[in-house]
Amino acid sequence: MAEAEWIGKARRAKVESFWFKEYSAVSLTEVMDRTMAGESVYPDSPPNPAFGAAVKADLSERELDVLRELTRNGTNEEIARQLGVSVNTVRTHIQHMLEKTGFRNRIDLAVNAKTLGLVVHEDDRTGNRSSKGGERA
Repeated sequence: MAEAEWIGKARRAKVESFWFKEYSAVSLTEVMDRTMAGESVYPDSPPNPAFGAAVKADLSERELDVLRELTRNGTNEEIARQLGVSVNTVRTHIQHMLEKTGFRNRIDLAVNAKTLGLVVHEDDRTGNRSSKGGERA
């Protein structure tokens, strides 16, 4: 997944090496060989995958926050409450993302973000699979 904050978390946890499988120019076996040889291997920067007509870096941190909640099928009201912003602010962020990416609607935004691993919700990180509608299969 392309979540940039994972690099810092891995370093703080004293992980010896870190690798983004979908976005790395270095193969897993190379990372493993270098790590076994005593080298700590980390990417120089987080991945910047294409997202429609944009790249991830074209989105602001707050837009990514809104997008993360959107991938959970949150309504504008639920996203606003979760992020502590107004509903109008959520609408504005969604509109800006639609303009930047060229996607037609919020569903396209959410599906493409989830498919690309562009954003990861805390439940995905921790393995907690509960959602608003109860347990997921």
